[in-house]
Amino acid sequence: MGDNEKILQLLQEITSGILSGSQQHFIHATINIQKGYVKLGNRMMDEYNEEMAFAAKIIDRILYLGGVPEFKSTSYPVYPEVESQLKNECRQQFEGLEELEKSIYITEPDIVTNDLLRDYMKEEAAHATWLKQQVDLIESIGIQNYLTKQL
Repeated sequence: MGDNEKILQLLQEITSGILSGSQQHFIHATINIQKGYVKLGNRMMDEYNEEMAFAAKIIDRILYLGGVPEFKSTSYPVYPEVESQLKNECRQQFEGLEELEKSIYITEPDIVTNDLLRDYMKEEAAHATWLKQQVDLIESIGIQNYLTKQL
């Protein structure tokens, strides 16, 4: 398999992961807004929108490289309770960062794709930091106090 084929396959996998994860953000955002946790819900909806915009960039890159975008749904669980949402999304985010780091290494021969993934890594690292802060805040002040701040 040539470098271009490897990169296309990798971009397909990343796109599937982003689209699946963004759906989880959307559902969690909707759950939280319905429960009245508007600040948290809006933050998660912003993350959904950022993920969808980045998926569009990767799809454009796939098309530019001569590929046909494919979507293989990855199952991300939905959690009805905020604490479970944040803890599990945090874990998933850090696992995803490890995989993304490997992907960046693989795409080094393709500077444009590599730069695109490095930009995505920065956004994902910032989101991971935010998720970790939320989990730490819940542990520090308790879930009820945290939820009060999300109204």
